Amino acid sequence: HPTALPEHSIDFFEADCIVIGEGEETMKHLCHTIQQGTSLDKVEGILYRNTSGELKRTDHRKLIEKLDTIPFPARHLIEFDKYLFPPGVIRGYWSENCTSVMTSRGCPYQCIWCGSQIIFGRKVRRRSIGNVIQEIELLKGKYKVDTIWFIDDTLTISKKWITDFCNQLMMENIDLKWGCQAHVETVDEETMVLMKKAGL
Repeated sequence: HPTALPEHSIDFFEADCIVIGEGEETMKHLCHTIQQGTSLDKVEGILYRNTSGELKRTDHRKLIEKLDTIPFPARHLIEFDKYLFPPGVIRGYWSENCTSVMTSRGCPYQCIWCGSQIIFGRKVRRRSIGNVIQEIELLKGKYKVDTIWFIDDTLTISKKWITDFCNQLMMENIDLKWGCQAHVETVDEETMVLMKKAGL
């Protein structure tokens, strides 16, 4: 909401500052700037109130191209077990410990009900398969996660990526049930059969 309607959001929440767009780099820069006590006008990707109460919007921050550089969510900083209770988030499937993972950002499609591109843009940026597998193994080992809902707009946007991902899951014998979203134009029978074999 703050990204789609920044002025409305900052007024509605009576906030001093809001982050627009992808937040990882912006929040880090914003916190560092506040800690130093310097002006917010150099922090890209925010809308803030200056000392006179006027709204100031800074330059747009570029999207993060290399998603592998983003650390895994700091789940250890919350009582993460409270988020894992059954039945999970995949409709029609019972899960003991289910969570969500995002492997890509951006979607080229223009579905009228979706506003994802407001934050993530139209260009698809992907994490590497190795990086995703590492997060899955962490979730399984530390939190006993048995089911993952991939919250990408379209997990199957690249047939090569989803094929390699499924093959890697099977090659490493990763016992996992998972669900995802996929645009109808990005799947075929061959891909769906492979995905099912890999735990979909």
